[in-house]
Amino acid sequence: MPSASILCCHSMITFMRCSQPFDTSRAHHCLQRHGISRLPEVKGDKPVKKKFKAYPIGYFHIDIAEVHTAEGKRYLFVAIDRTSKFTYAELYGKAGKVAAAQFLRNLVKAVPYAIHTVLTDNVLCRENLAA
Repeated sequence: MPSASILCCHSMITFMRCSQPFDTSRAHHCLQRHGISRLPEVKGDKPVKKKFKAYPIGYFHIDIAEVHTAEGKRYLFVAIDRTSKFTYAELYGKAGKVAAAQFLRNLVKAVPYAIHTVLTDNVLCRENLAA
């Protein structure tokens, strides 16, 4: 008489060949019943978990997102401090040099500590918004 695992696998293959949708729950329970529902643990294969790099407070990342509102297309400028998670955001009608400069001036006024680094992905250049 065939073993239970062979019968189970045979019934899964038969089930998969029929015209009904594949039932992943049934397949999982069958595999789980025979102890093969997960990949085996392999020692030494896992990458070493690293801690995030520590940044001093005042290291800001700035980004711009296009937002569609009831007033039409607007641009959301966002600045987030990597350490404190302090967040500052403003909506502008146009995303250009003038709006970016005003956003930075307002950010400096709003942040209760010194800003020493501003990181951006040059979105103004990429989006041709530099005018």
